[in-house]
Amino acid sequence: MMCKIGVFDSGIGGLTVLHSCVNRVEGEYYYYGDNLNAPYGTKSEEEIYALSKRAFELFLRLRVDAAVIACNTVTAVCIDRLRREYPFPIVGTEPAVALAAKHHKKCLLLATRATLSSERVHKLLAAFPKTEFTLLAPDGLVEEIEKKRTELSRVDLSFLNGFSDVGVVLGCTHFVWLKERIEKFFPVYDGNEGIASRLHAMIEGMKGTENHILKGEEAREGLVLKTNKNVKICFIGGDFVRNYEIYEQMFF
Repeated sequence: MMCKIGVFDSGIGGLTVLHSCVNRVEGEYYYYGDNLNAPYGTKSEEEIYALSKRAFELFLRLRVDAAVIACNTVTAVCIDRLRREYPFPIVGTEPAVALAAKHHKKCLLLATRATLSSERVHKLLAAFPKTEFTLLAPDGLVEEIEKKRTELSRVDLSFLNGFSDVGVVLGCTHFVWLKERIEKFFPVYDGNEGIASRLHAMIEGMKGTENHILKGEEAREGLVLKTNKNVKICFIGGDFVRNYEIYEQMFF
């Protein structure tokens, strides 16, 4: 029986994370994109937690074997609470500052305001005292990416003006859609492959456990994309049609 894996993001940002996971781990995926409530980065901690709970309650009913929070903001704000409340293991998404710090004395961390103000991220940065981190939350960038997904060349990158000789860390999965453009000017780091590796190790460690024989319910609303005989993706959430179409157009 295929593993059931829930993947959650505030919108289209997590689609690149989903693709990295699909390429590494076979299974039955449920992608919950909460596009209708994006962005999360400007909301309060309680709002972010409440919105995340909606997705995780559905994952619970679906009896997923594991879940991936494909959102830096949700990870930073409430992953510890979610891990305490749900029985399945949860992989989070954090800025790839460790990788960037290996190669640069100065780094620019791009993320949402909620992520950058979180205690979790400040503890992460404190582990690399020899690297100088500049923190920047580009106002309106998540919304612009959501609106201009089909014309990313029009997304304004002027917030990068004035920076030089830095490694750029994409601390929001939405920003990964701009990676190719930013790479023309700076070395860029994101955590997608690390997330897929952690998920792979987690699933391998769970093989043979009773959780894999539990039967869950089917999502009542969603679109299913069968990528091959060992991978199936069901797109659920408030804007599942858009997420399905974007994923299919970009990766198939």
